[in-house]
Amino acid sequence: MASLVLIVTSCKKDDPAPKQVVKSEVTLENFDKNADNNKSITWYSSTAGVSYTMEQIKANLPISEKIDFGLNINDVEFGIYSPSTYPQPYGQNTWTKLNSTIFKTPADLQGDLKNKIINQPEAITVDFINKNFNDGFVPSSQATGISTDQVIAFKAANGNTGLIFIKNFNFAAKTALITVFVAK
Repeated sequence: MASLVLIVTSCKKDDPAPKQVVKSEVTLENFDKNADNNKSITWYSSTAGVSYTMEQIKANLPISEKIDFGLNINDVEFGIYSPSTYPQPYGQNTWTKLNSTIFKTPADLQGDLKNKIINQPEAITVDFINKNFNDGFVPSSQATGISTDQVIAFKAANGNTGLIFIKNFNFAAKTALITVFVAK
């Protein structure tokens, strides 16, 4: 009598862990501390949820692979820039990677987005972030002309999507206090 053994396997990969929303508040700076440009720019990583100075990146170049955007403030081209298109060369040429982040203006004509960020931050979900990025317009590697209370949607090179809320922009002090919601 012959017996038949049937082995069933699956080639399906396990579902990745569900994405979650991580909120962080950071201050991006762009001013000439001690006349040293390497100390004057602050860069943000959506992977780490923190900001880094040029000195920190220079001392640990692999950090550059995680940088999604930085702040540039001068009289002509102030805004938030992707590392790949940052207008001022302050040592990025030594980085191991210059990421390309895409920014969009959310299609929020009623002010609901800002209201939700300020009054209901717990309601910011992965789907909400992705919808605001996908429905946004004017994709660019830079968000120029930033102002207080502005919201910018972004997609980082690593696939993380997010919302940047310019909580306070001070042109004279050359700083921007931002709240970042990242779907990761």
